Amino acid sequence: MRALFKRFAWSEPSTGRNELTCRYEPFQPFLFVKLAAAAECNTIFDIGANIGAYSILSTRVPTVETVHAFEIEEAAFAELRYPITIFQTTMFFVLPIAY
Repeated sequence: MRALFKRFAWSEPSTGRNELTCRYEPFQPFLFVKLAAAAECNTIFDIGANIGAYSILSTRVPTVETVHAFEIEEAAFAELRYPITIFQTTMFFVLPIAY
């Protein structure tokens, strides 16, 4: 999974958080991508997106056209915006709120 995360631009704090994901969620990201592809999802809602690891991984699903990422915590929201700004796509809608 580390190789998958390395394909994207991450800030230094986000790189550390991704290490935690690799340690404590070793297969969930792959499962998420496979399930989204099998369901032919075209919209992803990432509620409590944190730094956006699953939002960014959603771009690996060929049918996904739009990702809505929601994060209320300010520091995580700032980290969430970083890879999406670098990625420069209109696929993402990032909101600093939770419903």
